[in-house]
Amino acid sequence: MISVNKIFHAYGDNTLFDYDSLFIAEKDKIGLVGKNGAGKSTLLKMLAKINTPLEGTISMPNDISIGYLAQSLDIELDTTIRQACRSVFGDLLKFEERKIELESLLSDEKMLSDPNYSDWLTELTHINDQLQLSEGNKLEKKIEVILRGLGFSPEVFDHSISTLSGGWQMRVILARLLLSEPRLLLLDEPTNHLDIIAIEWLQEFLSQYSGAIVVISHDQRFLDYVTKRTVEISLGKFYDYKFSYSKYLEVRKEEIERQKQKIKDQEKYIKETKVLIEKFRAKKNKASFAQGLIRKLDRLEAIEVDDFNSSNFRFSFQEPVRSGKVVLKTHELRQSFGDNKVFDHINIEIERKEKVALLGKNGTGKTTLIKILVGQLKASGGTYELGHNVSVGYYAQDQAEQLDENATVLETIESEATGDLFKASRKILGSFMFSGEDVDKKVKVLSGGERARLALCKLLLKSYNFLILDEPTNHLDIASKNILKAALEKFEGTLLIVSHDRTFLSLLTERIIEVKPNGVSEYIGDIDAFLDEKRKESIMAFERLEKQKEVKKSESLNQNNFKQKKDFDKQQKRLRKIIDKLESGLEKKMNRKDEIEEEMSKPDFFTSQLHETVLNEHQEILNKISQLENEWEEAMLELESMEEPEI
Repeated sequence: MISVNKIFHAYGDNTLFDYDSLFIAEKDKIGLVGKNGAGKSTLLKMLAKINTPLEGTISMPNDISIGYLAQSLDIELDTTIRQACRSVFGDLLKFEERKIELESLLSDEKMLSDPNYSDWLTELTHINDQLQLSEGNKLEKKIEVILRGLGFSPEVFDHSISTLSGGWQMRVILARLLLSEPRLLLLDEPTNHLDIIAIEWLQEFLSQYSGAIVVISHDQRFLDYVTKRTVEISLGKFYDYKFSYSKYLEVRKEEIERQKQKIKDQEKYIKETKVLIEKFRAKKNKASFAQGLIRKLDRLEAIEVDDFNSSNFRFSFQEPVRSGKVVLKTHELRQSFGDNKVFDHINIEIERKEKVALLGKNGTGKTTLIKILVGQLKASGGTYELGHNVSVGYYAQDQAEQLDENATVLETIESEATGDLFKASRKILGSFMFSGEDVDKKVKVLSGGERARLALCKLLLKSYNFLILDEPTNHLDIASKNILKAALEKFEGTLLIVSHDRTFLSLLTERIIEVKPNGVSEYIGDIDAFLDEKRKESIMAFERLEKQKEVKKSESLNQNNFKQKKDFDKQQKRLRKIIDKLESGLEKKMNRKDEIEEEMSKPDFFTSQLHETVLNEHQEILNKISQLENEWEEAMLELESMEEPEI
């Protein structure tokens, strides 16, 4: 579908893509990975036709539809959430408006004698056919399903987008993108503004998406669930793996170990060869042999280890002073801003050495609650109390933005460190991957991930026995998050953490506190136990709905005609057989298409003698797939349009 052909791109001396190629096929689900600055977002912009490479080409069909989710906001604020979603459907909305207009005309008896009456009737039939084919009559249902999945309640569908926070505005942009159903979906950190429940819904939706997806994400579990292929960008090259992220990590580590072993073998060979050269070069009858060995060494290409590091920094928390048994206790805590109630009846008790996750949908007040607990906000009512000898270390969502931009990395740490820690400032920074000239960089030139690491480093200079962390993994890559998690697992104090990263929370916390508008719910266990419980709740709600449907169905069955039911079943069975046969044929053709496209993606494909034959077969298969898909859609439409008779 899309060919990235020998592209080169650079910013100054920083080369992002060094004349390498990549092929994206129909229905590919690709996780794009690599270190910060490797070029992941740049490649997405090129695929979205926003940027172009300095050299090389990106080829794709002219009629391809592309949906691109950037990390920045770009949306019309002076409209409602529902209107923004409906606007995606353009022509279908015009059909709906015209349909209402025509139905009004045709229902008026005075219009029966109008000479245009027959034309109106024909036009209405055409519009109904178009809406049926495009499922235009289900637009509102589609909009509701996606908005609900992303966390919007029906009560806010008609609220103005201008009243939403930046995170919720980003959800509207994502909803519009999913509703547009492009053939190629490009997602840059789609989970950044979602809570855990919305992330679970999105990954399920994307796993069943019919088009191709290329996604950048630091959420390992999300990548594993959604993607089937991983492309790493490293030192200007694309490393392509036919499996999702976790398996890619295993294989990549094995490759690096093999490379390291090859270097050892090569070094051993060079050492032994040099010994032979020294031994024989002075002997006349062996001089030519020695010269041959020298030439052999000169031609030897040095083996290099790929730029791949799974552990960006290492650190441990200082051993904290022992606190009292009860670290935190709240009683009927509540918060409102004017008429807007954020939460009420918050009753929490946390004991020494507990590790607790604070969860809840976006907007339920998790950050507000934390700011109250650390004294940055005053509660509207209720009380809270920190236990005996409790010292609080607080990491805010915007902690990295609060750093002095004009200070250097080293100055930032030295301004907080005292005694032995001051002397060890450079060593401490080294453990956070700031070494050499990095420590002299101004904070204002650091990337988001670098700032986050520096802010965490600053937090660790003091010995706290109660850490309150609000989204500490924002801007950290997966490897950095793993190291932070390992340090928190060994932390001897008490932990209260807000995070939507399920991999990070898994096996880290032992209790979940879910914040709701009218109190909290508690779950014993880690994030996986919590999500299992939430799924059970969803299943129970679904089963209740299904039982209601069964009751209605049972009541209607008693009122229907059994002959109609028999004819209906016969026709339905016939259509299902046709659909099964078409699906079987499609599967075979798709498998063959994948085989050919894998062959086409090889560097030497277009130089082979058989490439024209293969290209012709590829086109024939695409035509056949298109034909089978059309026949399948017609059969499915006929099946879906059948109305089961009531008996």
